Amino acid sequence: MRLSIKKFILIVAKPIATMLIFMGKRPHILLDGHLRQLDWIGLTMSSFFPNGLKRGMIFIQYRVKTPQPPLGASEVVNVKEHYRGVSLFATIEYFLYVSLEIARHEFDLTNPIHHREALRWMLYARAVTDELITLFNRVRPASVITVQGYCVEGAIARLIADHYAYQVISLENTFYSKRLICEPITGISVNKNSAMTWYYHMQDRNDGLVNDRFLDDLMFRIGNTKLEEHASPKLAFQWPTGKKRILFLGQCYTDSSLLFGSNGRYSTVEVVQTLFNYASQRGVFAMFKLHPKENSGDDTLGRLYNQLSLRRLVAAGLPFGFDNSNGKNDYFAIDSLNTFSTQQLIKDADVIVTINSQGGLEALAFGKEVVLLGGAFYDRLGTTWNAPHLAVLPAILDSILQDGMRLWDSRLVARFLWTYFESYCVKKDVQSLIEAIKARRFNGFYATKSDNLLDRL
Repeated sequence: MRLSIKKFILIVAKPIATMLIFMGKRPHILLDGHLRQLDWIGLTMSSFFPNGLKRGMIFIQYRVKTPQPPLGASEVVNVKEHYRGVSLFATIEYFLYVSLEIARHEFDLTNPIHHREALRWMLYARAVTDELITLFNRVRPASVITVQGYCVEGAIARLIADHYAYQVISLENTFYSKRLICEPITGISVNKNSAMTWYYHMQDRNDGLVNDRFLDDLMFRIGNTKLEEHASPKLAFQWPTGKKRILFLGQCYTDSSLLFGSNGRYSTVEVVQTLFNYASQRGVFAMFKLHPKENSGDDTLGRLYNQLSLRRLVAAGLPFGFDNSNGKNDYFAIDSLNTFSTQQLIKDADVIVTINSQGGLEALAFGKEVVLLGGAFYDRLGTTWNAPHLAVLPAILDSILQDGMRLWDSRLVARFLWTYFESYCVKKDVQSLIEAIKARRFNGFYATKSDNLLDRL
């Protein structure tokens, strides 16, 4: 049977790659866990190996073998425990809160259920730490590529990176399905990435590349190519007449951007309650668009969200004393079933409120005033209202809706979006991603031909 050229190259190349690693060539490890996080970005991992060899780079996909420990252990959880240089609790927080379906401030170590789940994940983190240290002692990587930055395996890789002198590069999807975050500096691609620093680096270089039609063209492309989990139908919501309009863009209740990016001890529940009160007191209308993924998608651990945010809102007393017996009222509406077009809601609203959703960036592109209640990667542009706490939200909304104040600046927004999607993010294909990893390794923003010793590691 004749072998294809591609298969022949793979058969010959793998022993060569193994020999090169044995001789000291440092590979790039695509680090995965039992949840198969690398699959989230939608690229074929096996194609990294042959495409990397063409560029003199060896890629190894490694999936952690440690199984999740079962319930039943009876140790006392120490949230300050360090194990082999790793702060264990810091590495498990994301999976822990997703598993318990709680916000970060809702964790209570005295709760037996919370304590038992925390112990289970800390036992897992200890075993993963041992496994990764063994791996990195055997194969000293040039870089470790992981997804998102908060998953246990990637978080541990970040914490031991200095000891082994490798760079952690984190990947994440954007709401534009043709672009991928490739974060080479922080190792965290969700809201703690270096997008603003990238903008500062490029801000004086992109004026000639951003024309008056850029924002319209960009949003048209994005509207037609959104990822399925961000997509919404075309149906337009009929806002009541004669009232100012507030749109709240919800996020998945246990999304990492909420868990690690909110300002203060509050979640979607407290934000919605505050907006309910504001709408009734000021005579405005608030539309609450909950995240489409919660209606039909899975959480990080592969379980159905089953409308988690809505369940938590109902448990908190939704509709908070308002008469909603006929399904209509003067102050609010909730789209929990992804019935209405998100883009149309944004276009028709007077102000958009979100904790730190990428939807806020989309709203800026449509020329809207955006209020952020958490840290976002675009919150230092000077075009968003950054509320340090829920207590100041009513005053900010008054400034926008009653006093007519505006921060939006089309020139700044256009320049930032061009830098973000055309320079900071990379095209979503293996070749482009490999080029980005090669260019950004230890060089940050762009490839150089320096003789830095780090380049030779």
